Amino acid sequence: MFLRPPLLITIANSRVGKIPWSVLDAPNPWEDKLRAVIFDEEINGYIFGTNEGFYFAHEELSRRMIPLPGQPLISVMGINVFTKTSIGSYLVGSFNGLYEWDPEYGLSRNHISPEIPQNRNTRSKPFGEEMVSGYLKLENGREVYFDYNRGAKIINSSEQFTVMPAEILEKSPMSWWNFSLEVHTGRIFKPLTGNLYVLIVPLLGIFGTIMVISGFIVWIKLYIRKNR
Repeated sequence: MFLRPPLLITIANSRVGKIPWSVLDAPNPWEDKLRAVIFDEEINGYIFGTNEGFYFAHEELSRRMIPLPGQPLISVMGINVFTKTSIGSYLVGSFNGLYEWDPEYGLSRNHISPEIPQNRNTRSKPFGEEMVSGYLKLENGREVYFDYNRGAKIINSSEQFTVMPAEILEKSPMSWWNFSLEVHTGRIFKPLTGNLYVLIVPLLGIFGTIMVISGFIVWIKLYIRKNR
């Protein structure tokens, strides 16, 4: 029931201790933290993208890492785009959008819709209007971002991206893995319910939890009554 909003929002920024003897209970402090990294010759160091934000590390990696200011909003689903665009500027993309980030001045702006300010509320929904899963800069300078729901989109242009050839569509049926994922997330019901499909998973989870708790209560009552 916490897989999707709205209940996902309540735990998105929460932290719990490592479960003993689990995969994450490892002596390596980087276990399940690293999301992206680039080496920037301009600053002669690394920028690490982690599940706790972006950090600068000197080239020798022997000094304490420094958190960088003005970080762009990143979805809890992780970093999908991280590349340097110009001097002191980086492009960062996730399911919360695509942002141009300047750590030196502590600024970041929406790269797809510059007029829309960045939402700095870290407890906002995990997904933005643009669910960016990839980015490509063409030889002619055009920029393309890949939206998880809407496919390839050319930035600042009404031009359409190349249409998928019909032959590829015909010979590329949905895999069982993708079908299972659609069922798992409830998206398979979107054609029937619209955006209300996001409520299916949490509601089923809540109802399932109520059934387990109520069934346990009934069993306890019957057990007590029987032993009397």
